[in-house]
Amino acid sequence: MANFIKSNKTHVKKNSSTCEVLEYLFDQPNLGIAHAKINGRYPTEQNKKAANSSCDIIYFVLEGNGIVHTESEDFKLEKHDALFLTCGEWYWVDGNSLEILVLSAPEWTVGQYKEI
Repeated sequence: MANFIKSNKTHVKKNSSTCEVLEYLFDQPNLGIAHAKINGRYPTEQNKKAANSSCDIIYFVLEGNGIVHTESEDFKLEKHDALFLTCGEWYWVDGNSLEILVLSAPEWTVGQYKEI
């Protein structure tokens, strides 16, 4: 059965002063999708990193650019680039009007997210 979500029916979350996320909640536990806008450092605190304890994530760049700093290396992102982050891998983002499509498997939940 098809499921359709209009953009004006998304769940908007302002994660910080530098990050806003539009969540498309399809109630599909094996897959999640969101549209994130990052302008500046995320997480905002200089000594913090983010990690997802239960899902793998793909960032697909829609607009803008930025750098994703990971445990293994730094990745310069530009329009139409894609980055795969494995479950548990820490990272932080320096975005310059960076808009990304975020795919997660299984579906991302707030309880999985950790700042370290």
